[in-house]
Amino acid sequence: MFLLLTSCDDVEEMLRSESVDSQTLKKIDEKLFEIYGYSMVIDSILDNDSLHNAAFTFRQIFSLLSEMENKQQGMHLSQNFAQISELLQEWQDAIYATYYDKSDIEGGKAKLEDLDFRKIDTIKKKIEDFYQGIRKK
Repeated sequence: MFLLLTSCDDVEEMLRSESVDSQTLKKIDEKLFEIYGYSMVIDSILDNDSLHNAAFTFRQIFSLLSEMENKQQGMHLSQNFAQISELLQEWQDAIYATYYDKSDIEGGKAKLEDLDFRKIDTIKKKIEDFYQGIRKK
């Protein structure tokens, strides 16, 4: 869980950099591949598919944005990066709310039982809607 969230932070940091070029998009894709792997492990332990589906959709988003960047549509990219950062942050917040034990004083203890996936499913839907929106552009 920690590695997944740390990798999300790395992606957000890359998105905040002044210029996101093809090299940065490649690094982001590599991080998203790591995130996808971590989410697969977590989902398999909990017999759920919410995390890896969202991670897969983030990869689809960046694949599409890479295509746009290759077609010199850079102005659309910067507009999308702010929204993607917000989605990543919302996803991380939902992960904390769903998977972490709120009674743990140190805040680092994951819980594995009695999980309510509604927040994860809600943000997953927002991520999918965002992807569908940029596909239509």
